Amino acid sequence: MQFEQLKEFIKDFPKLNKAYQVKVGEGYTITSISARSLCPERSLDIKSIEIHMENTNGKRIVINFYEGTIKFLYIDEIPSGKGIVYDNMVLNKEMIHEKDFKKKLFGGYDDREVNVFLDLIISDYKYMELLQKENKILREDIKKFRDK
Repeated sequence: MQFEQLKEFIKDFPKLNKAYQVKVGEGYTITSISARSLCPERSLDIKSIEIHMENTNGKRIVINFYEGTIKFLYIDEIPSGKGIVYDNMVLNKEMIHEKDFKKKLFGGYDDREVNVFLDLIISDYKYMELLQKENKILREDIKKFRDK
């Protein structure tokens, strides 16, 4: 789905749209947006949207919105990391290793905080998979040129 189409879906969720407009008013712009559907064949049946935004100072946030039996909106600052390997990656190994989660009074860690952090890790891994595929193709191309 195209970037502009995904941006249009924000308007379909009033709670998400309000949070998004507040962040735009604070000078943030979208750097990436993704949506998940319970029924991928019907892309209009969107249940979850994740928006990555950045302001002019380089501060980055992620807005996660889920509409289902329980609706939730979670806005989290993405840590600025020195030693980021690639521009499209959010985390580095030190940030993952040093992450501390808030504990609830009962029942362990804050589920939302853990899930947002895991989503960031998954996003980085997806990007790494793309880089690995690209690297493989480039290695094959180099081998072809060397063999000529």
